[in-house]
Amino acid sequence: MADNSDGVPPDDEFQAEYRVFVFTLEVLADTPEGACEAMGNYNVPWELKIDVERAKYLVGRGYLTAEQEKKILAMVSALGDVPASVYAGPSPTDGNVEAMRHPAWSPLRDMAKELLLELRPVTARWLGNGN
Repeated sequence: MADNSDGVPPDDEFQAEYRVFVFTLEVLADTPEGACEAMGNYNVPWELKIDVERAKYLVGRGYLTAEQEKKILAMVSALGDVPASVYAGPSPTDGNVEAMRHPAWSPLRDMAKELLLELRPVTARWLGNGN
């Protein structure tokens, strides 16, 4: 396969991006406290938003099934239900935890748990584990 414009083979690029996405799903699937701890208590809602949005670049590359891609895009779309005020919260630990407790994150947590299960075969292939 041809390399991308940065000279990275497509398989390597997908694997790197997929690894970040799986970590993001694991963080989202955790409790608000666990998510904040995993992300270093720094701007957690915003960082998760950016990482979930980047998942759209996993779609259409031939590595995922149509159903998996549909679920990823649904998760990206669901970010629109999280109010902007949640992303603009303070960075201290308490502020991040409070922002991650916002009810709008609950459906995303559920989606993350479902996606982790749905993506087990992909995770096993590309990351060597089935989480």
